[in-house]
Amino acid sequence: MTDKRIPHDFLRNCTTSQALFNVYHEMDRPLASIEGYATLLATVDMPEEKRHEMIGEILNNAEFLKSLSKAINEYLQELRTQS
Repeated sequence: MTDKRIPHDFLRNCTTSQALFNVYHEMDRPLASIEGYATLLATVDMPEEKRHEMIGEILNNAEFLKSLSKAINEYLQELRTQS
């Protein structure tokens, strides 16, 4: 499995538009992946092993999005303390 942790500084030293692009880019692929796997699980009959594999991918992507959310929150907290 690929290390999907968010670098602590992925928003630092960015303009607002760069930061928003970074967030969009980091969220887009995992959301599309979750949607695709969930759609397949809901509509396609498949072996149990394949279902478990897809569920694992959904959970991995959800965990990645949680870490992204945490990184954004930490960044915003840091901005608030600097103001």
